[in-house]
Amino acid sequence: MAWARDSQTKALRYILELGPHQNGAACECTCISCGHPLQAVNAGKAIFKNRPHFRHEPGAETERCHTLSARAALLASLKEGDWIELPRMRRAVTVMGLSGAPYQGWIELEPQRVRIDQLRFADTTTAEVVLTDGRRLQVVVTGSADATELENGPCLVPRIEIATDDPQLAALDAAKLREMLVPAIRAARWCGHWPAPELEEAARDDARRTASEALDWDWEDQEGNAQLPADLRRESLLHREVKAILATAQSLLLPGWCVAGAGGANGGKQLVTVADNRTLARLAGARLEKKLGRIIPDVIAQLADGSELLVEVTVTNTITPERLERIRAVNLPAIEIDFSRMAGVLHRDRLRTLVLDEVIGKHWLHHPAAMLPSAILPTDDSLVYGPRVPWDPVVRRHRRRETSAEEWGDIYVQAVMELAWLDYVAEKEAMWDWDDTRQEAYDDVMRAADGLREHGFAEALDHRLFDNGHTMLHRLISIARGSVVGYKYKTVWQVINTMLTEVSNASRSWHGLYLIAIQAYRPNLSRAQEERVAEWRDQVRASIQAGETLYLRDPRYDALFGLLFPKMLPALDKPAAKRPRATDVPALLRRDDREVDEDLFTQLSSARWHWTTSYEERLRELEIAASQARSEGWSVGPTSILHQLAHARFGPYPWVVVEHVAVQTGVADAVVWRYLYREGYIDLKTR
Repeated sequence: MAWARDSQTKALRYILELGPHQNGAACECTCISCGHPLQAVNAGKAIFKNRPHFRHEPGAETERCHTLSARAALLASLKEGDWIELPRMRRAVTVMGLSGAPYQGWIELEPQRVRIDQLRFADTTTAEVVLTDGRRLQVVVTGSADATELENGPCLVPRIEIATDDPQLAALDAAKLREMLVPAIRAARWCGHWPAPELEEAARDDARRTASEALDWDWEDQEGNAQLPADLRRESLLHREVKAILATAQSLLLPGWCVAGAGGANGGKQLVTVADNRTLARLAGARLEKKLGRIIPDVIAQLADGSELLVEVTVTNTITPERLERIRAVNLPAIEIDFSRMAGVLHRDRLRTLVLDEVIGKHWLHHPAAMLPSAILPTDDSLVYGPRVPWDPVVRRHRRRETSAEEWGDIYVQAVMELAWLDYVAEKEAMWDWDDTRQEAYDDVMRAADGLREHGFAEALDHRLFDNGHTMLHRLISIARGSVVGYKYKTVWQVINTMLTEVSNASRSWHGLYLIAIQAYRPNLSRAQEERVAEWRDQVRASIQAGETLYLRDPRYDALFGLLFPKMLPALDKPAAKRPRATDVPALLRRDDREVDEDLFTQLSSARWHWTTSYEERLRELEIAASQARSEGWSVGPTSILHQLAHARFGPYPWVVVEHVAVQTGVADAVVWRYLYREGYIDLKTR
């Protein structure tokens, strides 16, 4: 060490300041860190073999002394009159939005050059500094592991922490330490800072602006409604925002509607929102919360034709039955915009788009025309199946049947290969139209699957063959064609190797199928790879002969795979490696939903329903129903209930699926419940 403390004056001593008479214990110095006596080595020598230094007496514990002495030496190089550069400061100020979410603004100060007027060392690693402008601060040298977490609050005497663990500083002279001190202070960290009320308020305003953009801060009413809960204040804010949007807008997109038929024993009509059949209402203005009869609607939109539209904005408080009855009594068209189910931050621009240009979250509460007995209303089927396709369905079915099953099989395989290439091989970022291209490829698969269903191969509709990750169909095509499909691999062996590494029971039930394909189509393999396949085959055969069920496959796809891969057909017909076909799958029973109390088709009763079939059978029936509807001239597009149900590949509970489908299609939950009940997918739980 080059630095020590004078035992008499307590001042720091540099080794080269000592004369020859101060060698050894005569230096009268102690360790800066531990306080033990030190000995000076080669003090005062002009010529030396070992550089002059301080050392501890034999037996002293010195493990951390070099590092701690280095920190003290660095700080000791600070002098009154020095110019230093205070580090950059960036501190967060947090404001809580009406929803309880935090928003941050920032106080930022650039590095500032200042001069030390007074200096006092509180201890070996802490200096108390007074600047020429009168401000006070502490400069602390500490280790990186001991550095204090940033303290953001303002304080009268803030602290600057210099973190260093370099023991070599203890060997540097005063000049070099001073050279290192200025950049060390510039790179230090603030712990607290002098009060800056103006900067604090500016940062808070930035945070409030961020919250305001997220519709989570009310500039206009920061105190007037302070006694109200935050969620009600936010709802009031959204009311004003929607009113402001409608007041300046020229048009408003509204969803369609229809009457779903009699509801319950009273035979009343049920108004149903339809995502299709949208209309663009021309606007003339809007006003906020003016009493009409026994209600005060959130917003009254004035239409260009002189009529009015009531707009209810829902954030947390749902429309109660009592309020709905009062809305109906006014007998004006009334629509609800429900933001309660919309996840994420709702920014102002997004709010404008939702209110004016989309139908997501919009539900009709009342429409006078729906109550007219002579009204010509859209059929309920359009909610389930989507719009009609302008083509004679009889002609379409005839053409599908004219094309042979083998031809449809070839078309199906080509379409699956194209979809797999887009999903797993194509560079999506390099394709500006990847989403559209992918949708076209998916539609091609479904058209071919519909054609195969017409010939009795309904399993072609199963999404697990072409839209469920790397599928067994991708693997079978790879083996049969001798080229990789659905993977970024170079060889078919790499695809086969993925099969060998699968260990789950469900995966291994298809191993026999893969071995049949390898035996039938003989892909190009090396001798070692063929030997590995032979071991695999022996393992599967031994398990089956031992009466185990691990490698027995579900035979549901055998007919389809026999069509797509004719060389596999003889082996597929053998019964040894198959599980028995399920014979106890209950048939779906169609029922009349009008015979059920309409209150059971509400959210309050959702827990009383259960699925009547397994997840796999439910999806199979829905996929077949969608294919049948397409053959009958329905589009079954994304806005239809049936499309969304067939793609809702989740949900152990019916209410989870119903809520998802209702949001995606824009129809009321009750319509989805009724369809599921009519078609036999759900039933009431027995108590």
